[in-house]
Amino acid sequence: MTYYSADPLDMIWHALWAYDNLFTDFSQIFHGNILYPAKYTFLLTDHMIGTMIFFIPFYLLTNNPVFAHNMVVVFQTILSGISMYALSYYWTRKKLPSFYAGFIFAFSPVLLYFIANLSLSVAPLYILFLHKYLKGKKIIHGIISALIFSFIALSSIYFGRNPINYEY
Repeated sequence: MTYYSADPLDMIWHALWAYDNLFTDFSQIFHGNILYPAKYTFLLTDHMIGTMIFFIPFYLLTNNPVFAHNMVVVFQTILSGISMYALSYYWTRKKLPSFYAGFIFAFSPVLLYFIANLSLSVAPLYILFLHKYLKGKKIIHGIISALIFSFIALSSIYFGRNPINYEY
């Protein structure tokens, strides 16, 4: 399932389902209330569990899922620009071209198409720390790279999918 900018209610449902089951019945988090009696239906699409890190604080403050979702979208745009700026600056050591790269990436059609999917926003940081690890072999860069990849995998089924045998 692809996230369109015209379908925020689907993204909000995913965020609320994960939030509710994260704190009430964690064992049922992957058994969505869709396609009954099928099991693990929450895994058939982007579950966005990694995005919950940013959704939960805004939802707890306001108890408004639409506002929390909108704040995740704003945060995603800012994070995209910062992460591409960091990658571009690391490779070029020039501030102005790096700023342009971050601006273009943050408002690129690909990111706007997958709006509120934070996995693409941190992809430049993953590339940056993976490159640093492969170049310098510092373990901290490898750990940061692995943590960012884990976040990507928990945020998008497309970028971190593990084949699962779906039994109905």
